[in-house]
Amino acid sequence: MLKKYGYYSNIISGGEVIVFDTIPETDIAIFLSRTGESTETVKAVDNFKKRNIKTIGITCTPDSSLTKICDETFVFDFANEESVVMTGSFVLYSIFF
Repeated sequence: MLKKYGYYSNIISGGEVIVFDTIPETDIAIFLSRTGESTETVKAVDNFKKRNIKTIGITCTPDSSLTKICDETFVFDFANEESVVMTGSFVLYSIFF
């Protein structure tokens, strides 16, 4: 959606951020986690915050680790569903000119 409206944005995995310290030059990073407790996502937020990058979390779980660590959060508790495992987590980052 951001690219559609002319903003530069990209997606990387939370694991890539914490394993390879992949943190691009960016203004803002958006973190997605259904439970708000995905270990690699929460650790990735911490890595971005250490570089003074604004963080936004999107989750289905109020009072989760993600809601506590991000600068801003959006909680969609009406969209929560029960599942056993998630195959990966992702970080969206964007540069606003």
